Amino acid sequence: MGADFTNPQWPRRIMFYRALKGDSVPGLKGVVDYVKNKEVISGDKDIDNGSSHELTTLLPRSSVATTPGDHDHASATKEFSNEVIKFLEKKITETDRNQFFSLSIPKTKVKN
Repeated sequence: MGADFTNPQWPRRIMFYRALKGDSVPGLKGVVDYVKNKEVISGDKDIDNGSSHELTTLLPRSSVATTPGDHDHASATKEFSNEVIKFLEKKITETDRNQFFSLSIPKTKVKN
């Protein structure tokens, strides 16, 4: 990303903002589909990029979690890992689970 991204009037930035808030923007449907159902996780001391809670108001069907740490270290905490697992478990339906586990690896006997 270049320095233009910091310009609030940059046309591409405005286009992404509009697309993420739900406006129909040609060429960005794939981006919007990709960011749907996302978990925004940030450290409790991660304030240099703005509010994670405010970001979730811009992303339809997103959720937010806060873990200990700053921007560089929050993702290395056990709490961060737990939040990722909780998010994934919420997103996997019972049907998905059944399909996933039906693709199990053939069992092999372990020799003692």
